[in-house]
Amino acid sequence: VEIFSDGTLGEPKIIGEPITSKFHEGSSSYDAMTNTLYFNRTGYYEDELSVDEEGITNIEIFTSRYDEDQDKWLEIKTFPYNNADYSIAQPSVSADGKQLFFASDMPGGIGGTDLYVCNWNGSSWSTPENLGRPINTERNEKNPYVDKDGVLYFASKGHVGLGGLDIYFAEPDLIGYKDPVNMGYPINTRRDDFSFCFADDSKTTFYFSSNREGGIV
Repeated sequence: VEIFSDGTLGEPKIIGEPITSKFHEGSSSYDAMTNTLYFNRTGYYEDELSVDEEGITNIEIFTSRYDEDQDKWLEIKTFPYNNADYSIAQPSVSADGKQLFFASDMPGGIGGTDLYVCNWNGSSWSTPENLGRPINTERNEKNPYVDKDGVLYFASKGHVGLGGLDIYFAEPDLIGYKDPVNMGYPINTRRDDFSFCFADDSKTTFYFSSNREGGIV
């Protein structure tokens, strides 16, 4: 969707194949350094949904690079740490393209869903690293977003907040991150507030999702 100079939005357009399929595509993050889109899709294999032992279809990360010369998205690639037994969701790539954050319920975490990061070593992504405390709690952390200064924004049900999911930010320090700070009202309410991101590098406009009253549904 195009953002006009006055902040209004144009009409949404479907990205199309090969990114759009007959299954669900969701959260995405664009790496402008390499023209690569990281996005979620329900896991499937040979045109059939893949399921775990409990019959659940989990979420996986896929990538596609936009070729400006050919004016098209290239072949879809699978993120190397996808697993049919758990979800890897809501990717967010750093501004320099060297870190990829996501939420996952993979075994060994602190809570239901934790936040993880992979580091780019020049040719591949490192093994996912749990961000640990004070970011993750015994409940759910999700929807990570990292700005150009390395500040991490995310939604949580585990930190003290105003409602269900609240949005927090945590500044980086020498060993990880400082204690998360609740962004407060009117960004957070007694309802669920999540999926925060800035519209541009100036940090003057941002977007987030909420199920508060006043929405269309």
